[in-house]
Amino acid sequence: PDFGICLATGGGALFEFEEDRGEAIFPAPVLSLVQDHCTTTEEAVDMLIRYNDYWGPCNCVVGDAEGNGALIEKSKYQYALRSGKNEVLTSTYGGCDDEQMRRLCDTDNPLFKYYERRVSVMRAILAEGEAQGGIDGEVFWRAMLNHDEEGAGCQHRETMPPGVELFTHVAYYYLPAEKRTLRRAIARDKGRVLYPCEVPVVEIRA
Repeated sequence: PDFGICLATGGGALFEFEEDRGEAIFPAPVLSLVQDHCTTTEEAVDMLIRYNDYWGPCNCVVGDAEGNGALIEKSKYQYALRSGKNEVLTSTYGGCDDEQMRRLCDTDNPLFKYYERRVSVMRAILAEGEAQGGIDGEVFWRAMLNHDEEGAGCQHRETMPPGVELFTHVAYYYLPAEKRTLRRAIARDKGRVLYPCEVPVVEIRA
């Protein structure tokens, strides 16, 4: 059947200026509940908003087989939502775009500045691909696994700038209507680390 949903999350901004309320919150597996019980982006967003206090902070992207997408930038207590139809929604860890959410952040933090550069490079590559005929798998890999010196998509531990300690361990895209995932994950070869840009694509069918 032609239905399906995909959901991906990544570490959001640090939200240094958001005051902690000191409230004890019983943990709930909200992201798993979305994947288990929602079949459309609208249903997923409704659940994520209703259970706002039980997940995050992170950046979250949701999409369904009809081309409906949503990007949620989430602090501990607040969120910003952007929705689109057949539209590219791009985010990555370390920062946010919404003006209200940015007011909760130290935008001079090295990680936040790295986020802004990194996501701008990804968006530029995707926009170029869209202008030249559309975004396919190859355009996606170019955007996600680029090696821009100031904000690489494929981050290698050996080349990260000061203040940025993470590195890329996997890149993937999911086709909800086809129930297919294509991924490139970090590996080892004779003791050497191979980053996603260095390994072949693996296809997984649901």
